[in-house]
Amino acid sequence: MKTQNIIFYGAGKTARLTKDAYHKYDPVCFVDADSSKHNTLFHGKRVLSLSQALSEYPDALFYITTSRYKCQVISQLTKHVESRRIINYESVNKRFGCALLETTAAITFGYTKGNFAFAFCCGHPSHRGGTPNIICPSSYDDYTDLAACFLQGRNNLISSLNQEEHVCKGCPHLLFDYFSDNPKLSNLGNVLPAICNVNCFYCNNPRIIRPGHSKDELDRVGNFDFVALAEAFMEQGIMAESSSFSWAAGEISISKHREKFFNLAHNHVLNISSSATIFDELLLNFMQTPSFGGELTVALDCGSRESFQRIKGLDAYQQVCDNLAKYGQNRVGSDLALKYIVCEGYNDNEVDVEGFFEIARISNASTVILERNQEEVHNPLSKQFVKIAEKFSTNAKEAGLLLRIGNFIDWQECSRKILEANGG
Repeated sequence: MKTQNIIFYGAGKTARLTKDAYHKYDPVCFVDADSSKHNTLFHGKRVLSLSQALSEYPDALFYITTSRYKCQVISQLTKHVESRRIINYESVNKRFGCALLETTAAITFGYTKGNFAFAFCCGHPSHRGGTPNIICPSSYDDYTDLAACFLQGRNNLISSLNQEEHVCKGCPHLLFDYFSDNPKLSNLGNVLPAICNVNCFYCNNPRIIRPGHSKDELDRVGNFDFVALAEAFMEQGIMAESSSFSWAAGEISISKHREKFFNLAHNHVLNISSSATIFDELLLNFMQTPSFGGELTVALDCGSRESFQRIKGLDAYQQVCDNLAKYGQNRVGSDLALKYIVCEGYNDNEVDVEGFFEIARISNASTVILERNQEEVHNPLSKQFVKIAEKFSTNAKEAGLLLRIGNFIDWQECSRKILEANGG
C-alpha cells in the first residue's frame, strides 16, 4: 500500500514545537509563505512554496503547524486543496477577532480578594481601561468549574468584539479576518502570584509572595495545582491538539509543583520563566532532553553586576551568568531566550546592552527579547529608548539571534522613530 504523503505548512518556531504532529507524522517537506525560506532545509526536510509542493506531491495531505495564524492559513490553503486534505482543519469565518484573545490565556488572581481571573494579556497601551479578563470563583479544589468558567467567559468576550463598545476597542491586535468558529487555546499560562526570590523594582504585582511573608500566604499560593487546571482544560476540549503550557509564576526552581509541571513536557511543549539565580537539575534535564522542546526565558535585563543589583535587588549577577552557561551550553531540545526590559535610568545605556549580548553569546542563547517597563507604556517613546532599541536590534541581527519584541512595545512606532533619528 502506498504511504500517504504529509506536508507540514509552516517552517517556523511553532513547527519545531509541534510535538503531537511529529509523534504521528513524518512530513515529506515543509511549505512556508516566507519566500526567503524556500529551497532551504528545516529539520532535514526541504522548505517549498505551496505551488511547488502541490506540483511535486499533488495528492498530499497538509498539517498546519502554526496556531496563531492557523485560521488565515486555512482560508488560503482551501483555495487550492479540499478541506478533507487538511488534517487539522477547522471551520473558519471572517469576523472581528484577536489571535491573542482566542489562542492564549493565563490564570492569575482577580481584583476581588480570593477570586481567580483569566487574563489575555496583550498588554497593548491602547487598553487604558484595562485588559480583557474573566473573574472566576475562588475554589482551589474544583478545577473543572474553573475551566468551565473560563470557556463561557472567553466565548462571551469573543462575541462582544462584534459590538460597538467593548474592552478591546482601538487595539491594533483586533482584526477583521478569518477566525475559528470554535477557537481553542494553543497556550495556557500560570502567572499566579507565587514565591519569588528576587525583588525586581519594575514588578508591579502587589501579590507576589517573597521570603518574609506569612505561612498562610505561602500555603495559599503554594497549594494551587496548575497541572490539575491544565488537565481540566484538556479534558473539556479547550486546548488545541498541539498545545503548550507556560510557567511565569514566581521562581519555578523553588516551587513544590515543579516536578509535576516538568512531567507535562513528555506530551506538551513547555515555556518556563526563571530568574536563574538557583541552579535546578530538573531544569537542566528539561534543557538536555531532545524530545521535550520548549523554551526557558530569563529576564537578565542588563549586562553588568551593578545594574543587575539595582534592578533585581540582590547581588547575584555572576551566579546567574554561570547558571545560564550551564543551561544554554547543554541545551539540546529547548531554546534559551534572554529578555531585556528597558528601564529608564537603569539599563538604557550601551554598556549594559553590549554586556547583555556577551552573556547571550557565552550562554548559547537562541533568542533575545526586547521589552519595555510596563510602568512606562503610556509615556511617549523617549529618544534614549529608541536609540537603545536600534542598537539592540542591530546587535541581535549581527549575532544571528532571533529577536522578539515584547507586547508593551509598539514596534511600528519605534521603527518609525528610528528612521527619523537616522534622517529617514
